[in-house]
Amino acid sequence: MNNHDEWPDPKPVTVNTEKWEAYPLEALPDSILRAAAEVARFAKVPVVSPAVIGLSVIATAIGKKARIEERPGLYLHPSLFFALIAGSGERKSPPFKIMTGPLEDWAKEMAETFSKERQEALAQHRVIDKLIATLEREAAKKDWSDNHRDELVERIAAETGKKRPIPPPPRLFTTDATEERLFQKLHDHEGAYAVLSGEGRPVLDSIMGKYSGKDRTGDAIYLAGISGDTITRDRVGGEHGPEERVIYNPCLNVCVMTQPDKFMEIANHSTLRASGALARIWPVYLESLVGTRMESANEAGLDDLALETYRETVTQLLKVKMPEKDGKPIPHLVRLSPEAAEARREYHNTIEKMMGAGNRLDDVRDIASKAVSATCKAALVLHLMQNPHFISALESELSPETWRQAQQLGAYHLSEAVRIQRTVGEDGEAQQIITIGKWLKEKRITELKASYLCQMGPRPRLTARDAETMLEIMEGLLWVYATPLLKGQRKTLYQVNPKLANLAILAGE
Repeated sequence: MNNHDEWPDPKPVTVNTEKWEAYPLEALPDSILRAAAEVARFAKVPVVSPAVIGLSVIATAIGKKARIEERPGLYLHPSLFFALIAGSGERKSPPFKIMTGPLEDWAKEMAETFSKERQEALAQHRVIDKLIATLEREAAKKDWSDNHRDELVERIAAETGKKRPIPPPPRLFTTDATEERLFQKLHDHEGAYAVLSGEGRPVLDSIMGKYSGKDRTGDAIYLAGISGDTITRDRVGGEHGPEERVIYNPCLNVCVMTQPDKFMEIANHSTLRASGALARIWPVYLESLVGTRMESANEAGLDDLALETYRETVTQLLKVKMPEKDGKPIPHLVRLSPEAAEARREYHNTIEKMMGAGNRLDDVRDIASKAVSATCKAALVLHLMQNPHFISALESELSPETWRQAQQLGAYHLSEAVRIQRTVGEDGEAQQIITIGKWLKEKRITELKASYLCQMGPRPRLTARDAETMLEIMEGLLWVYATPLLKGQRKTLYQVNPKLANLAILAGE
């Protein structure tokens, strides 16, 4: 068809266009709001971005120093998985760099102490190893009695037990790590570690199993680290024998920023949904500010004073010592006040009822079932963010107001996770067609083949079969027209309906 008027009107696609909800910033403490507002002004990003990163940083600083009693017998560390979702060019790195600054500063401050303690530990190991080698040579002599040899064995065991642990580097987070390396980092830091990255694509690729071999995912370490389940690694090992490591009550915090296409790819991953990994992710869609980030003359730089309270809180939580009982350090315990406990129970029962057959959350019960525990973790973070000095005591009580704030956050994240999962489940194909339509319009493409759509089309890139299926569906919608195959031509060439650019759905209407 060469004449514009000869083309039929393209048919619209019906899709759920419900927008994401506004983030409940009013639920956050003033210290983090003030810091986030200043970072947002300076970096010209939505306030939500540095605010959520700050929550994850606070959770990382707390680590396994504190836990919350959700109900008698159920204790949780502040392990949360945030996914900030924003398109390309949305300035992902600046807010991460600023908000994680206190963790970096602490690591630098501790570098000298770490180096000294490491060298002392290694020196002690060398001295003890030499002593043990001498004792072993003695024990090997044939003229020793069994009793004397037993005494030497006891001495060797005693000397071995004197070896002090070699301290791990003071850095508490990574921006990218393989599943195996992340386990090692968690183990070295006694089960408390974090993954914080402004470029989360490699992290999500790792979770989906890109580096794990055929038909495997890499979510196991994240699943256990967020849920607090014991993690073991039993390997054949090398010259020193088998490797047997275990992490009890791990506390892994994750906060990554990623593009919408990558998050939709992981949200559409059936294995990750079945494992429960998806249900533990708290997603946050960020508003785009592209086109509005104008700079004014003599614009002020970053106001460090606005970040001072936030930075001091992180530093205080990092430096504080755990309380002791009977001479042993134990995590600070946060108990819900009677009013907060009753509010939690009501929230739990409300969600549980909605998860019943035929009710509102029936189709997303895997996500909904994790909401209350995640809300309790958020409550722990808010509680100690506002009262960092509490962590040095054995116990403290969570107020009804703090629970209300945490429930606001939990309800928002539950709503967003459900909305996204339903978009993937019910409208995924339609949304993909719309994405392709917008790409055709933006690039002003007039004709294409399936191969071109695979290689150059919008992310996530389609397989050859899926590209052919999409084009066939689009042909049925009168968006494209399949030209007759010419002699020697093997692949169908599609012409794009020039009226497609006028379709309301592609204009965001």
